[in-house]
Amino acid sequence: MREKDGGFKRRRRNRKKALIIDFELACWHGHPPKGYRQDIIEIGVCTYEYKTRKISKSESILIKPEKYIISPFCTKLTSITQKMIDDEGIPLKDAINILVDKYDSNRRLWLSWGEHDKKFIERDCRYYKLPNPFHVQHIDARELFCMKHTEEPSVENALKKLGMEFEGTPHRASDDAYNTARILKRIIWTE
Repeated sequence: MREKDGGFKRRRRNRKKALIIDFELACWHGHPPKGYRQDIIEIGVCTYEYKTRKISKSESILIKPEKYIISPFCTKLTSITQKMIDDEGIPLKDAINILVDKYDSNRRLWLSWGEHDKKFIERDCRYYKLPNPFHVQHIDARELFCMKHTEEPSVENALKKLGMEFEGTPHRASDDAYNTARILKRIIWTE
């Protein structure tokens, strides 16, 4: 629901599900070329339902950068190609509307692996003058993992530490979000 200032109304938090989010960014070998930014190019999202302890199928939302193409380095790291972006990519503004309309993101607690994802969405929303689609309550899932384990590993290494295999393709936001949810289910959302 939009407010008059263009932002989303912060209604009472929906406590039935949590969102697990991951972002992939445009990247290059080294620093971005002049005039380029490390914009979000993919949003991965899945939900965790508290009552049933089920993790939803994750969704990938590809974001079409406004000013540049996907680098070969980025494709090698993420498997996201320029053709995928051309065929399936949407503007960040449309992705934000999907998050709010489909996932009720402005009313749900959300988690990500590390604080970087929170900073990335805040940065891109400020830059493009878009409302932040997420509820103010964010939890760093890596910090929760570190409460039981002393190191700060990647999602892949945290899964290994728990005796679990990574499911999907590393550095694809939808698979990273899903695997983060699997870690959380193992370490905190169990009976």
